[in-house]
Amino acid sequence: MAIQNSIVVVNYNGREKLATMLAGLKLDEAVTSEVIVVDNASFDESQQFVREKYPSVKLLVMKSNKGYAAAANAGVSEARGNVVVLCHSDVVATMHSLTELADQLREARGRRAAAMLPRLRGATGEEQPFVARLPKLTAGVVGALGAFGPRLARRGVVPALDHVADHEYASFACCAFDCDVLASLGGFDAGYFLYFADADLCTRMHDRDHRILISRNVVVTHTGSALGAALPQHRTRLMRKDLARFFKKQRPGWEQAVVGWADSTRKLVTRQGE
Repeated sequence: MAIQNSIVVVNYNGREKLATMLAGLKLDEAVTSEVIVVDNASFDESQQFVREKYPSVKLLVMKSNKGYAAAANAGVSEARGNVVVLCHSDVVATMHSLTELADQLREARGRRAAAMLPRLRGATGEEQPFVARLPKLTAGVVGALGAFGPRLARRGVVPALDHVADHEYASFACCAFDCDVLASLGGFDAGYFLYFADADLCTRMHDRDHRILISRNVVVTHTGSALGAALPQHRTRLMRKDLARFFKKQRPGWEQAVVGWADSTRKLVTRQGE
């Protein structure tokens, strides 16, 4: 049968969680779906595990870790389905849930839908936040780039609506995308390493009047950190750099100038405190 859906899983040193995810998919039931694992140059034997345990899975190995956005683009470029369901390796879901998500996106194409999100639950069953306001100065981003840490720009909420509003973005821990629409947008911006590529893509979808819908009945488990969770220091540095890129691309020049001033002030204060 022809492939309709492509499940693309991005992994970096997540062998144990990847094993849980692939086991939950029950690949023998994947009649019209393919599974592609994109490994971001892991060194925890993830690649060997996939080759040995799941020979039917297509494994793409990145030569180096260029970040999530680059890996996602690599997986999407190999997809044969007209809908791609992009997942982090720390997602736990059945193949039925992911194909249902893809089918709901197809049914919503007449409503300009470009993406369909499931609802997320954490490892202990709690609803997990995955929608946030798009970064801008009035949302506290000066503080985010300055003294208070960029996590302020990713304060997530559990969505109450059935779509992502024009002033919001969603974390793409799991999301079904229309491949044609994603290609017309140029895919993810590989200039982002780990954060705010989701905000950037949502902004471009909003600008083209595409809709990002949220399923009412498809729920998947996300065992990773929720949107806005506390981060180690090295992740904060990456987030600050990615946030600066978002402002350079998506916000007006005067806001970029304020962001630059805030970051310079932060660096000066840091040096004085050493």
